[in-house]
Amino acid sequence: MEIVYPSAFEQRVLAEEAPGGEPRYVSLVVPSVGRSGEPFPVKAAVLDRWGHPTLGLGGEVRVECPSASPSAIEIGFEPARAAVAAAHGLTIDRHGLFRLSCEFAGEVFHSNPIRVSESPETPIYWGDPHVHTVLSDCHPDRCRSL
Repeated sequence: MEIVYPSAFEQRVLAEEAPGGEPRYVSLVVPSVGRSGEPFPVKAAVLDRWGHPTLGLGGEVRVECPSASPSAIEIGFEPARAAVAAAHGLTIDRHGLFRLSCEFAGEVFHSNPIRVSESPETPIYWGDPHVHTVLSDCHPDRCRSL
């Protein structure tokens, strides 16, 4: 399992352009369509009430999906950085509709659904169109930067 965090540049952009406040909820994003046995990413962000990533959170979020392999992953956040990460390498071998979940501050949060099949349709991806979490497919030349 590979966990990817925003680069130093992206961290600077987040701190300046979208500094989050107190953590309120966790956003879990996965592709809407997947192939059985094929790895897929889960993107996690701890956000404030406005949808901006919390800065300086520290700690971990445990993401679970009993049908996935591995069935649970720990995503750690450093106190001096935005609480944003992408975990690469989860797989689901069964066909069906699945959601990932995590518990944070006594509440349970769920991802969008992923439909897993042997021959999936064209992939549909979810993201952050405003680039508050740097987890969308935005290109640096099209994004405002420092």
